[in-house]
Amino acid sequence: MKKNIYALALLFFTTVGFSQIYDDYIGLDQFQDVNVSSSDGQTQAFNTINGSGVDLDIQGSSRFLSQATLGATIEDIQALTEIGIEKWIDDQMAIEPSQYAVPTIEIIFELYENCQELY
Repeated sequence: MKKNIYALALLFFTTVGFSQIYDDYIGLDQFQDVNVSSSDGQTQAFNTINGSGVDLDIQGSSRFLSQATLGATIEDIQALTEIGIEKWIDDQMAIEPSQYAVPTIEIIFELYENCQELY
């Protein structure tokens, strides 16, 4: 059994040692000598590579909040546009969770007891 574990460990560490490091990719200022074409004449095709125009706008914020929440106000949309999605998610994760189950069960038991008293 120990031989099998040693063999697997050796295999694992040798494959990790030979894995390829590829640090040339498109994006993050890695778009020199790249030719881009587009069929749309209204926008520049090069923006698909360099990341311009992907800043969050009111419409994008509204769409995100409509999919991520149960409803958002215009103030929520404007705040998200200012702080960005990552900060908004961090803020949401920091909020203490609401406890709806316990109060709801207490209300149900109270109503049940009141109904028993009536009948």
